[in-house]
Amino acid sequence: MRALAVWDGSGHAMTALQQMLPLFRPAAFSHIEIMMLVWPQSDTAMWSDILEKQIELGDLHRAAAEVSAAYAERLRAAIASIAESVHVSIVNADAAAAVKAAIVEFRADLAIFLIGSVAPDSQVATSLQEVLRESRIPMSVLHAPRVAK
Repeated sequence: MRALAVWDGSGHAMTALQQMLPLFRPAAFSHIEIMMLVWPQSDTAMWSDILEKQIELGDLHRAAAEVSAAYAERLRAAIASIAESVHVSIVNADAAAAVKAAIVEFRADLAIFLIGSVAPDSQVATSLQEVLRESRIPMSVLHAPRVAK
């Protein structure tokens, strides 16, 4: 089975994924393609970190490159045990269109979305809704909102 994984950078979603991973057998997937959606700028957790890093570096593009690469490696390391191979694609395109194209290009049997706290009318939510409406493969949405204590 081949999967496409998309993460918005939410720490809560990553924690939920890490708690779920032991449920999979080792190498359950023949391939997982991680898609890091970087440009255009969006209202994701990853972009919050990019903008923070930009203050430190003084360069938005360098901040985006460093943060997205670190996030991609974190996700790759987390899911490596459940896939025979894992590859990361850094994508600069409209999220919904890029995900729909990647499903076809990578011959995905399943798409996995790791999403943190988002408003129902946010860019993340509307892009996800478009993909869910139009896709012909099963989708798994791991939505892990921030929990107030």
